[in-house]
Amino acid sequence: MRVVRFENANLLTLDHQIPAETGLLVSGGRIQSSGTADQVHDLGGATIVPGFVDNHCHLLVMASWEASVDCSPERVDSINGLISALSDAALSGGSDWLFGAGYDDLLIAERRHPMATDLDRVSTDRPILLTHGSGHAHVVNTKGLALLGITASTEESPGGTIDRIAVTGEPSGLLLEMGEHISALLPSRSEGDQVSAIGGSLLRLASMGVTSATDAGHTNDASRLGVIVATAGPGLPRVRAMLAPGIERNVLREDQALLADYTKVMLTRSGVALSHGLDELRELAISEHHLGAPGIAMHAVEPEAIHLAAELGISLARDRPDFGVRIEHASEAGSSNIEAVARSGAAVVTQPGFIWSRGDRYVAAGTPTDALYPLRSWFASPVPLAYGSDAPYGSMSPLMAIQAAASRCSRSGRLVGGDQTIEVLDALRLVTRRADGTQHKLLPGEPADFVVLSNNPITTAPDRISEIEVIATYAAGRKIWPLEN
Repeated sequence: MRVVRFENANLLTLDHQIPAETGLLVSGGRIQSSGTADQVHDLGGATIVPGFVDNHCHLLVMASWEASVDCSPERVDSINGLISALSDAALSGGSDWLFGAGYDDLLIAERRHPMATDLDRVSTDRPILLTHGSGHAHVVNTKGLALLGITASTEESPGGTIDRIAVTGEPSGLLLEMGEHISALLPSRSEGDQVSAIGGSLLRLASMGVTSATDAGHTNDASRLGVIVATAGPGLPRVRAMLAPGIERNVLREDQALLADYTKVMLTRSGVALSHGLDELRELAISEHHLGAPGIAMHAVEPEAIHLAAELGISLARDRPDFGVRIEHASEAGSSNIEAVARSGAAVVTQPGFIWSRGDRYVAAGTPTDALYPLRSWFASPVPLAYGSDAPYGSMSPLMAIQAAASRCSRSGRLVGGDQTIEVLDALRLVTRRADGTQHKLLPGEPADFVVLSNNPITTAPDRISEIEVIATYAAGRKIWPLEN
């Protein structure tokens, strides 16, 4: 068995007893305490940290956005700019759907969503689908509305809204919370295309230093899990996937069961009420427990949703202590929310990268920032806290997440909730934790998942951390980035 030594490095173990070393010995996919090296890599003083863990991302959507026209605030600042970006892409011809992604209605000059009539300026013959940066809104042109079968008489899908022109009642082109409905009507990808797309997304994560990732799709079924299994393997980050409710775990193939994670539930606001009540949520959780799910992960953003998720955790802890409870996002968490989650025993997967990518939007929308991704308050509590990028809806870079957590600066440099900054070391610990809060450390016996960085993030200015280069990424001792020729 080959033994490899990485030396002349600044090794951050993230262990309190042994905080730093100068080298790392790897064999059999794990870190070793001793041995004679067959091969030595001199890292020239680079920094080694544990592999980054992305506990919440969307692999297929990442691939879809990669193939879409970039309409993010960095690229587009007006409706005309949006039309120009899409028109340039439309020049390639063809009649297939044209996709754009990442626009933000509050960060363009007009401070409004585009409409079908705006997108018709790009094409009336080719269908166009534009996705909001949050993923919760879409805009289609007139041709797209026709192909989706959306007319003045079309009823909204559950929880969704078809925006309509006041005078005529005709759809304006803006569709809210209708992503599933739209996806079901679009041309489906072959399994081979899906495998290739997910593989590409995992490779991009590897280029950011990610060695483990969890797909947080709330519609993942056994078929999609099979696609992820076909993608997973040596040469890519380790991967797991959440599943939609109702999937019996003990009938999954062994390789599928190994990757199956918590059941994902969208706990959202529908009008003035939440999509679920406590009794309904508890009944669903008990059903998932009977089906063999290891736990339930709830998308919860608003304070009311976070409080309800915590209530469920408290209820389940009494009679099902072996059933895990996770809260995804917990974005707007005040002190009472944090106290309730602490009592519940639930873990939280948070997205500090949104402070950078959406901070300007939060300010423009008037969102109170004192309880927005309150990292310092979470760290002061006993709540298990871990990191997720929510990519592509947020930056997929863990280094950007560290920067945002330590600086609380938005894309434009605006301070967003400065009282909730945390130390860079704590931010580094955050992005190297598993979803249950277990810390990944570079110690003998641990998996050899690590990242080689051009600079030490702890000694880098907090607002420059995202500029650090990922030199190489290793999973189980195998280099997964950059790819070997």
